[in-house]
Amino acid sequence: MKKKERLVKKENVIYFPGLPQRLLTMGIEQLENKNFEASAKLLMEAKELSPDSAEIETALLVAFFEMGNYLDAKSLCEDMLNRGIGEYFEIIDIYLMVLIQLKEYKIAAETINALIEEKEVPHDKLEHYEKLLQFSQKRSDTEIQNLLTNQENDKILTSTNIQDQILEIAGLMNVNIHPYVGELTDRLSDSKQHPFIQTMILNLLKEHGIEKKVLIEKFHYKNEVVPTEIPALFETPFYMELMEELQKRLEQENPSMYEQIKTILDKHFFLLYPFELKPANVKMWMAGYHTLGYELYGESINIEKMSEDYQIMAADLNNCLTFLHHLEEISLPIL
Repeated sequence: MKKKERLVKKENVIYFPGLPQRLLTMGIEQLENKNFEASAKLLMEAKELSPDSAEIETALLVAFFEMGNYLDAKSLCEDMLNRGIGEYFEIIDIYLMVLIQLKEYKIAAETINALIEEKEVPHDKLEHYEKLLQFSQKRSDTEIQNLLTNQENDKILTSTNIQDQILEIAGLMNVNIHPYVGELTDRLSDSKQHPFIQTMILNLLKEHGIEKKVLIEKFHYKNEVVPTEIPALFETPFYMELMEELQKRLEQENPSMYEQIKTILDKHFFLLYPFELKPANVKMWMAGYHTLGYELYGESINIEKMSEDYQIMAADLNNCLTFLHHLEEISLPIL
């Protein structure tokens, strides 16, 4: 009798123990492979068999969000929050992203306000939530104004605040961007724009399969590119060779310096994308980043000795350092 009780019978089909977990594993595999619809189907089956599993419902929530099914994601978020299922702030974070995708800024602002007033927000998340609150309130006010004037605002990135622009660009990832392509490409050709924003826009165009040529101007670089044809960030031969050679040279000798240099180099390549450091001389830029590493640790550097060590001209190393210092002066937005 006990053996029979371990089976689940539904619509004349008998499910054996462990099936929900197996469906969950398969669903997560599909999620990792970006097969979001297949993942959602498997996870919904798992949820039917195990309706109170936080792990299954959280995975299903992510699948809904990734496939752009924001209405079902919103409904599931609210249901999980009401039942106290899953990691509270993990669900809240997804819920807020869903509300922003649905342009339900007023509800997003009210939700964040309630969390802050009730002092429920962890200290390390407070600044992020406050910025998200400001963004939601601004967008909510804009939506209300548009309704009152019966005018449709087709402009994007109207704020001069970098954080607001980042959130707005992120919000365009799963919507039709074709009405905004002209405005977005204008930003790419304006060298006065923040290079971080320009890189985000270029990645957005690439993700949306934009195949027309766009002009990009940043720093002293200028070129026309087709977003779908440019290599992915951090996957170019020059970047990979430079990183590999720095790793060989520094990881064993000074691992903490190597990790710091790697972080800086990634930041620089993000700011430069789709351009790269010129000239494409690996030894010269290795010397530059190695010297920059010593500077960060407050150590004195002999430029002549460093140049000799890397077999480059001292004048080239000085020029290299001048540009690296310029990149370091560009502040990155904090969310």
